[in-house]
Amino acid sequence: MIRSKGALKTSYIAIVVILIIVIAAIAIYFATMPKPTPTPTPTTPISPTPTPTTPASPTPTPTPTTSPPPPGLIPFRVTTSTPGSGTQKMMLEMTMVLKREMPKYDFLALTVPGYIAGLKMYCTGDAEAAYAYSIQAVQLYTLTGAFKGFEAKRIPSLLFTLTTFEYGIAIHQRDLGKITKWSDLDGKTIFMYPPAWGAHILYRDYIFPALGIKPNFVEIDFEMVGTALTKGDIVATGVYTSGGGRDLPPWVAEMTLTTPIAILNPTPDELAKLEAKGIKLFKVDLTKHKPFKTDVKAEFMYTAVLTTILFTDDKVFPEEDAYNFLKVIEKNIRELESIDPAFGQLAEDFVGLQLLGVEDMRSYYPNVPIHPGLVKYLKEMGKWK
Repeated sequence: MIRSKGALKTSYIAIVVILIIVIAAIAIYFATMPKPTPTPTPTTPISPTPTPTTPASPTPTPTPTTSPPPPGLIPFRVTTSTPGSGTQKMMLEMTMVLKREMPKYDFLALTVPGYIAGLKMYCTGDAEAAYAYSIQAVQLYTLTGAFKGFEAKRIPSLLFTLTTFEYGIAIHQRDLGKITKWSDLDGKTIFMYPPAWGAHILYRDYIFPALGIKPNFVEIDFEMVGTALTKGDIVATGVYTSGGGRDLPPWVAEMTLTTPIAILNPTPDELAKLEAKGIKLFKVDLTKHKPFKTDVKAEFMYTAVLTTILFTDDKVFPEEDAYNFLKVIEKNIRELESIDPAFGQLAEDFVGLQLLGVEDMRSYYPNVPIHPGLVKYLKEMGKWK
């Protein structure tokens, strides 16, 4: 069949249109088809060549430690006592003055569970000095008690007496009339300071046995003592002043603001029993320096007195530096007293307190070594014996 020229022309146009549509569809398909993302070959980021390091090892439970001192400074770590204690507070305050006046040393106060732990840290080289009571230091010198079988790398000498602490007893005011003497605590639950403290040892092993009584001792966090007394979980607690009745430790001061306490004193018969056993208590006049800011229902408090002494040795702290340490504290004692009234005892008789520390320690251990820095200072004052 012969088609007309017009029909052929129409067919060609239709074929061209179809081809254009097909080509366009193919182009659109390839343009919109998602392209597979190639998995990249792992590469190491460009960075400076690292210095080889030792693989990290598990961190051990630390003894109180500190970061290294700034370059050029000599580290001088001093163990104090439990956070919130009077010794810790005073040493932190002293550190500010010592860093300013003796800039070649990096003085640092380390808080430890008690003086025994601090002495052991000194003896093993983990501290440069340690505070302790004479009743505890004598155990080190004689290798008895907490130091039985202990191997010391070094033995300290007596350098400086910081203060005295006067340890007494208090009850809740609601128990006034029910509990009237120390013997009433027999069989009762009481908090008598942390077990590692010298005052706890003194009451537990000497004072209460001399009275023939045996309270039940419990250990409580300082901030919970007032609550325990209020709830009746304990019937009595130890309380203490520092500097001859001038100040309170932070935890006792805070407790008295929320808990009405009353000082519990021994009776004349109890005092006689204690003196017969060679135990003499110190009577703190609470009206003189007014350490308690609330009414504790007493004008005085009978206390067991312990002298806080700083121990080190001349290999760690050379004679001249130790002598300068004493002179710096003496020179700045009024500044320290303005910060903390507990320093008032040192301000009143700096030399006398140093002699008291020596005599107190010698009463327990006559051969106690005395640091040559203290010897030089006392000779200069005309007080060395």
